[in-house]
Amino acid sequence: MNEGGTSNAGGIIGFLDFGFTKFVTLKAIKVLYALGLVLLVLGWLGFTLVTMFQNFFAGLGIFFVGAIAVVVYGLLFRIQLELIAVIFRIGENTSKLVQMGEMKG
Repeated sequence: MNEGGTSNAGGIIGFLDFGFTKFVTLKAIKVLYALGLVLLVLGWLGFTLVTMFQNFFAGLGIFFVGAIAVVVYGLLFRIQLELIAVIFRIGENTSKLVQMGEMKG
């Protein structure tokens, strides 16, 4: 087991674990976060460019307001993913405490 109590099993092996004995969520969250940020920035830039071709000043406004929105939505997305990670870490730590209690008892 590594940090966070997750197993070192490969991603595909963990994904195909139908007994749900290995958590892949904590590894997947890193990928989801990166993918989410990339999509957020690409959406903002695409919307800005489309708006600039229609009306330059409106596009300029979208660029600046959109930058603030990207930061806010990126932060909210990060908080959501951290809450998911906390839930899984609580579950892992609870399992460890149960195992420790069984060893003592």
